[in-house]
Amino acid sequence: MTATSPTSTDPAATHLQLLLDHWPDLEDALTARQATDWPPSMGIQRLREPDETGDGRVGDVQRLPIRADVFDAMQEITRALVDLADQIAAEIQRPPAAPFRPASSLDETGRRLAALAGHDAADARRWRYTGQRTATQAATWLNARYTNQPGPAAPLRDAHRTAIADVAAACAVTTTRLLRTARLTTPTGRQHDGCGGQLIVSGGDGQMPAVECDRCHRTWKPGTIPNRH
Repeated sequence: MTATSPTSTDPAATHLQLLLDHWPDLEDALTARQATDWPPSMGIQRLREPDETGDGRVGDVQRLPIRADVFDAMQEITRALVDLADQIAAEIQRPPAAPFRPASSLDETGRRLAALAGHDAADARRWRYTGQRTATQAATWLNARYTNQPGPAAPLRDAHRTAIADVAAACAVTTTRLLRTARLTTPTGRQHDGCGGQLIVSGGDGQMPAVECDRCHRTWKPGTIPNRH
């Protein structure tokens, strides 16, 4: 028995799309730039109030390492998605057509059959068991199968849909947690002249970096500086 086609709001499809949308944000948390250029370049080194005198420089801030916990969790997500794609593809994906060699250069039908076999083997909709196999490739393939998109594969069975839904949900939870915990927060060593609170810089999770006062909770973002009380 095959389940009906999912809608765009189906939880499994939504979870896979969340991972696809935010995977680049997770990768941003691991870049060398983050480890060697912190805080982010957003004018923090010359943060000032509109009527402040002096250059308002922020002191040196300790550079932060790449987040090993984020890296490990991303590896776990990748393994879960790739392993599931391997398992499901082995059960539903049609093998590529056997290579065909025309009998002669005049064999027009043979040439056409050879071309068709080549196109079938190179079909980008196929799941590959070798080469580079990433989390986004696996999520894309699983989502295509889950949403019944065309491809060289039989329809999913209910057990496949359940497995995809379970893995997608777990990966979405981990992705959401990583996006929240990957945001790096560091004191700038400078006080807010308006209220005397400490200025804290945060960023590194793919979201817009910001400086916030820990007392009055005013925030500075690229291109904006709030007025004083």
